[in-house]
Amino acid sequence: MGLGSADGATTVNSGGTLDLSSVDVAGEDLTLNGGTLSDATSSWGGAIALSSDSTILIASGDTLTVGGVVSGTGSLTKQGDGTLELDGSNTYTGETVISAGTLQVDGTLSDGTDVSVASGATYEANATDTIGSLSGAGSIVLASSQTLTVGGGDVDGVVSGAGSLTSTGVLSLDGDNTYTGDTTVNGGTLTVTGANASSNVSVDSGTLTVSGSLSDSASVSVAGTYNANATDTIGSLSGAGSIVLGSGLTVGDGSDATVSGVISGAGSLTKQGDGTLTLSGENTYQGETVVNAGTLTITNDLGLGSADGATTVNSGGTLDLSSVDVAGEFNVNGGTLSDATSSWGGAIALSSDSTIFDRIWRYSDSWRRGLWNWFVDEAR
Repeated sequence: MGLGSADGATTVNSGGTLDLSSVDVAGEDLTLNGGTLSDATSSWGGAIALSSDSTILIASGDTLTVGGVVSGTGSLTKQGDGTLELDGSNTYTGETVISAGTLQVDGTLSDGTDVSVASGATYEANATDTIGSLSGAGSIVLASSQTLTVGGGDVDGVVSGAGSLTSTGVLSLDGDNTYTGDTTVNGGTLTVTGANASSNVSVDSGTLTVSGSLSDSASVSVAGTYNANATDTIGSLSGAGSIVLGSGLTVGDGSDATVSGVISGAGSLTKQGDGTLTLSGENTYQGETVVNAGTLTITNDLGLGSADGATTVNSGGTLDLSSVDVAGEFNVNGGTLSDATSSWGGAIALSSDSTIFDRIWRYSDSWRRGLWNWFVDEAR
């Protein structure tokens, strides 16, 4: 009861400090008018109004738990190596600056607050929440089964945890991130210049630009635009959006997937994994197409991209042509070419013993080197 009756509010003006020393203040309202709230393992159950930019200072090893709503137009700066725990549905619209220690948000922050995390500091998002922006070189931890939606920013630090991240603005992730939840792009541009360990990546709208890397097992679905600007490997690729290959993209696991959108760019596409990848769009990518494993099914005459890019089917891989007329150079290196009433207008090189399963096959150029093993399937 050091502050008297809960009916009497407390105000800390600029230059002043309210120091809580292992106390629990239940229902009293507090206004921080540029002042500082300091504590040693205490709790504040009432509302806190930030009428101007203010500071909460918590020493190492200490925790201040705020159960009430933090409101107002001022900014909140977290200082000290201790932990500030915010449990309420907070509405203050100023910045959230984590200069040191840990800000643990078990409730929510305002949708418009800009959160910055300094190097050595930590932001723990323990509940599903939306914030205006996220930036800094500190640590961001996403709790399991929770989603943090971010409107923009530039994050140099590491994003970790089992939670998910949704980007709705212009956001750059530059660190080697280890969070394993979903990554969703819902408008704007998400740029990944570091690493991303998400198992599911969805470009619902907007653009995903990767000049770093995604997880080798990532399932990537594209309704917007996916710019693969660096050599990378992912688990699967699907969707009706635009895929731009700036370098070499390797795709495939044990699942089946279909890309109905257009694949463009100067890069190459490699199919791996036991599953089937179907390309049904009018693709224009100029690089090589390589099938190392599983099946690559082509259902569009332009499915293999520009005729300038050769196609190679290695041992263990199958290229399945489904009623298409295809041009370009083709190298069967121990793999299998399968078709349903199609034609190949370019040269075919047999680099090693290879197989064609054919219903009605038409060709219009010369065979080059190798051994031809002709098999007629049961449907002929």
